[in-house]
Amino acid sequence: MKDVFHCQTPLVRNLTAYFYCSYRNGGQQNLGSILRTLIAQLCCGFNVPASLQVLYEEHSTRFPAGVASNEELIEVLIAMLRNNRGLDTLPHGFQSHCKVEVFIGIDALDELPLGSGRQQILKFLATLASLNIPHVHVVATSRPGSDLYAALGSWTEVLMSKEMVAEDMKIFVNSEIDGDLELSCQDGIIKKRIIDCLVNEGNGM
Repeated sequence: MKDVFHCQTPLVRNLTAYFYCSYRNGGQQNLGSILRTLIAQLCCGFNVPASLQVLYEEHSTRFPAGVASNEELIEVLIAMLRNNRGLDTLPHGFQSHCKVEVFIGIDALDELPLGSGRQQILKFLATLASLNIPHVHVVATSRPGSDLYAALGSWTEVLMSKEMVAEDMKIFVNSEIDGDLELSCQDGIIKKRIIDCLVNEGNGM
């Protein structure tokens, strides 16, 4: 029975972590917040990795308790990504047949305020991509920006036309109207006016 977990076809476990750079949360638009969010999401459901446990103990035993630096958080995150976090929680026999794919998404980079904080985040993303870890996939979305091109110019670029964005917005607004008790009861002309106003005058927002 020792081969009960043996499987010829590799299993795939997808791990996803993301961060939305909303302009409304100005106090959280910094590299530290992004790193802590990604680490927390990748840890969800798994044992705390040794590198993170060591970092926690190092700072929690101080008085007053210390706060991990961005450099320390980057080191922990990269260690987690390199070590295929999650494999150690699989049943014995599965581990050698499981392929872990990690997907990291950073949305709306253009909403980050200009300054050193934004540059730190762009530098981190460039560094993360340069590691070329085969099972780690990073995607970032943004409106065009000269500093973004300068920092991430080597990335594969996928351009979305205004027509594609407008169509996507129309689908979203339609679903929101249909899901709202008051708006869903409105006349079709009013619904169309709402959609046209938000899509055509929203300028992609």
